[in-house]
Amino acid sequence: MQNKKRKKKKQISKGRRIAGKIVLGLICVWLCIGAFFLLRQTLFSDEKESSEITQAAADTRSDVEAGINESLVQNYANSIAAQSSSADEELPAEESSEESGAREPSTQEDLTNYDKMERLAKKVVQESTSDEDSDLYKLYNTYWWIKNRMKYTGTSNKNGWINEAIHGFETLSGDCYTHYAMMKAVMRVMGFETIDIERLGGETRHYWNLVKYNGQWYHIDSCPRSEDKDKYWYCFLRTDEELLEWDRHQDAAKGYYTFDPSLYPATATEPLGLGRMQSRK
Repeated sequence: MQNKKRKKKKQISKGRRIAGKIVLGLICVWLCIGAFFLLRQTLFSDEKESSEITQAAADTRSDVEAGINESLVQNYANSIAAQSSSADEELPAEESSEESGAREPSTQEDLTNYDKMERLAKKVVQESTSDEDSDLYKLYNTYWWIKNRMKYTGTSNKNGWINEAIHGFETLSGDCYTHYAMMKAVMRVMGFETIDIERLGGETRHYWNLVKYNGQWYHIDSCPRSEDKDKYWYCFLRTDEELLEWDRHQDAAKGYYTFDPSLYPATATEPLGLGRMQSRK
């Protein structure tokens, strides 16, 4: 009887162990399933977040590229507009003749010299004009600054107006070409449109400028005349007709302002009638 009780007790203990193992197994399965779903959610969440980050980066890159492209397009458009504006200012009759010295800066050396020429021209403008001056007085005062200070030597380097303008500003000596180059320089830095003119015919060459003042073209030439009868006549904002009329009364200087009108825009038809206008400087 006592042995039966011991045997039964042993059988119950074995059953419990089996049940415990089953429960433990179920718990392990449940934990594995839970861990699987948790890992799956984490992976998908990371993948989604990574995808969102990648898309955001792509969107940002697209925006940046769009901005860069827009900037490049705008810069290109500005460059084309600047070139077009420059081409409009430079008429073939003025700028294409290298023989006449009307050569624009093209090399790095030319550009460096052009900057120097601009600095010297601006210095003349600052010395001879004020901010309160009208366009007329700015032209007039710079015109007389050059005309009164230049010593006529009858020689110049006609290989380029930029270098000759520099020479004129630094030495205050030269000939008609130097006067033309210096006038062109000061008028340009003041914002006036100019056109070069070279005389047709004659034993020597002569140069002067057209300048657009108040919407119309006029002749301007600061080079002095030696004849006494020209003492009180000067070529400041003159019309085509005024130059022709002056030429009709010349003897030795006849043909001094001979040029081909078809190569240049017509000047104003009515003279400004400035008379003995006095400089304010």
